[in-house]
Amino acid sequence: MRTFAIRARDGVMELNYSEDSNKPPFRKFMITYNPKFSIGDNLENIKAALTGLPVDAAIIENSLNYEFSDTIIGINHQKIDIGLAIANMMNIPVVNLNKVKAVGLQKAVSEKADYLKWHLDYYGEYSGKRNYGQEAMLTIGNGYFGLRGAYVESNADQDNYPGMYVAGVYNQLTTNINGRDVVNEDLVNLPNSQFISFGVDHQKPFKIKKEDIQDIYRSLDLKTGVLTTTLHIQLSTGHILQVRATKVANMTNWHRYAIKYEIKPINFSGSLQVYSEIDGSVINGNVERYADFNQHHLDIIGMSAHDNQISMAGQTKTSKVAFVINAKLDSPDLDPAKVINTDTENQIIRQTLNLNVEPESSYEFEKNVSIFTGDSGDNSLEEAAQKELNASSFQDTLADSQKFWKNVWQKSDIQITNDITSQKLTRVNIYHLLVTGAALASGKLDASVGARGLHGEAYRGHIFWDVTFDLPFYAIHYPAIAKQCLLYRYNRIGEARKYAKSEDKQGAMFPWQSGMYGDEQSQFVHLNPVSGNWDPDNSRLQRHVSISVAYDVLKYVQITGDDSFMAKYGLEMLLSICKFWVSMASYDKKADRYDIHNVMGPDEFHEEYPNADEQGLTNNAYTNIMVSWLFDKVATLVSNQKTAVLKAANEKAGTDEKLLTQMHDIAHKLRLDINDEASSVSLPVTSTSLS
Repeated sequence: MRTFAIRARDGVMELNYSEDSNKPPFRKFMITYNPKFSIGDNLENIKAALTGLPVDAAIIENSLNYEFSDTIIGINHQKIDIGLAIANMMNIPVVNLNKVKAVGLQKAVSEKADYLKWHLDYYGEYSGKRNYGQEAMLTIGNGYFGLRGAYVESNADQDNYPGMYVAGVYNQLTTNINGRDVVNEDLVNLPNSQFISFGVDHQKPFKIKKEDIQDIYRSLDLKTGVLTTTLHIQLSTGHILQVRATKVANMTNWHRYAIKYEIKPINFSGSLQVYSEIDGSVINGNVERYADFNQHHLDIIGMSAHDNQISMAGQTKTSKVAFVINAKLDSPDLDPAKVINTDTENQIIRQTLNLNVEPESSYEFEKNVSIFTGDSGDNSLEEAAQKELNASSFQDTLADSQKFWKNVWQKSDIQITNDITSQKLTRVNIYHLLVTGAALASGKLDASVGARGLHGEAYRGHIFWDVTFDLPFYAIHYPAIAKQCLLYRYNRIGEARKYAKSEDKQGAMFPWQSGMYGDEQSQFVHLNPVSGNWDPDNSRLQRHVSISVAYDVLKYVQITGDDSFMAKYGLEMLLSICKFWVSMASYDKKADRYDIHNVMGPDEFHEEYPNADEQGLTNNAYTNIMVSWLFDKVATLVSNQKTAVLKAANEKAGTDEKLLTQMHDIAHKLRLDINDEASSVSLPVTSTSLS
């Protein structure tokens, strides 16, 4: 096996490369660690030194001892999980020398490679947008809710964002910007119910601060859906603690999640407090460029407590979606109901649990949470949330998650050999597809998969055309999820028809950005922060989203063979979309060609012609080719439909046999402009070129 060994010295990393692990070093390198450079830049020097040398694995000769990683080294007064960094950088396993001595090199490398393929890990304390990104990647959820992978001790600030989102829960708010009322609809950040922290000697709850952190390790186990965060903390008072938080979403009873919180005082005894909150003062503050808009989406209606439980009820301000969030705090070490105090302040309800602790003893707590949403005034929500909470425990939620993900990997794992990184990232993507969509399979949620899933507030949580890229996986492995994504569109076909009519078109024109109701959520204008002028926002002209919806219908039925869906919903959708595109095409009698004007293709850098009065482009190649393709596919489909099925679909879509004639003519005469340095050619799009 071809390896290189790393030994950390004072400001230097010594590398010994060997083409055969059983023989002495073949080459030696001394890499100086430059404190002015980032860790990543310093480690790139290792990769550069080994350029051209084949490497199968690396061995750390003098790593530090930690329970969460055996490949951490200290250099230049910094600690680095060099094993994790090199594995990500060079796509090889990195093992500890002591492990090699214990089990042999081959087994140590094999075990580490297997671990890396199933875990998404981060070592160290990060801030700003980088930590925001890691929180998104560490999100747990079940398709009903998504819970960002933030530290449970954190509140929203410039470095941390413990957001929680429920599928389909949107709200519209109006903000006056430079004299213009701007309406935005957002996927709502619901109250932060994952907060749990500690205090020593009745101090305020511990918050994540760089100066208090000795070590942080976060690990998402893709096999089980469990997120574990380990903190080594030294407070300004000298108190040293180890704290571990384990978060897991219930994948079957999808109104629940649970946190196990373990605290181990290292060098003190005495009074310690555990704090648990539901914070209803949260706003949508995840995206910096939305900061000038009104982001206060919640009205808190009530807060209550009894024994070891707390509850918060409220609703969104304009869409009037009601929510109830309940939480309970348990511990196997004491009876929480006897030692908990509860107080409320500024839309926050907090439990404080007091206990006496001893050094090197571990204390364990469980926080179980239930979340329900529904129509405003639905009195059954509180009863349902209470019933769900009473039935919940950390162990039950953990067992459910383990069982669910075991079935996922047995059913839909994609296995890749000889490539650790590709294998891990493929599983990361499968994991997030289920975090975003699993509960949609129930058919009880009128929602779909947004551009950012249930992981954050970018794109305001809207539905674009991303389902097109997700749907093949869903249709093959979880067809009920794929079907629900299509029903989300079908349930809003009325809005799509209204949208087409508002633009003097026919049929169904689905919006580029869709939310709760299916109306267009793209802005018509946006404020240029440099000039102060309101400029057109042409992104809504990406009418190809309707072709994407049609493609999804065709692909779903092709994969699943669900002809009943096609008869009941799909054919109406396809005919309505084709009717729209027929109305978009204008005939150039002189050239005997059809043109499509005022659209924007997937290339968002080209949205209009320079100095043009009209918005959008004419004969965007992608759009025209896909329209011709769509007409050809739908014509073939229609020719194979039963008379009764076709008649019913035509009646619902407001179409007849004339539509097929128009589609055929347009499909074969739609202009396609081909430009190169030598010439400019205008050709018709033909169905034969699209097969």
